Amino acid sequence: MNIETFFGETKGTLSATPRGKRAFYWDTVFCPEGFGDKTYAEIVEEGGLEAKLQASQSIKALKRFMQHRLDNAPSLFPGL
Repeated sequence: MNIETFFGETKGTLSATPRGKRAFYWDTVFCPEGFGDKTYAEIVEEGGLEAKLQASQSIKALKRFMQHRLDNAPSLFPGL
């Protein structure tokens, strides 16, 4: 059996002060790259959940997993 590990990573910076509503603990201070100087909380307030999903580490890991499955489809009948 092979074990594959998939991860997501988001680069960014920390804001000097919390901004936006506190839906999750770090959402008000982390500013992901590609969204200006906005925190996750501000991104969700302005762009909704769709915008946050674009920056989500979990979604990035899931996309890597899905690409791996497309590139490495398992055999339904091993050994045949």
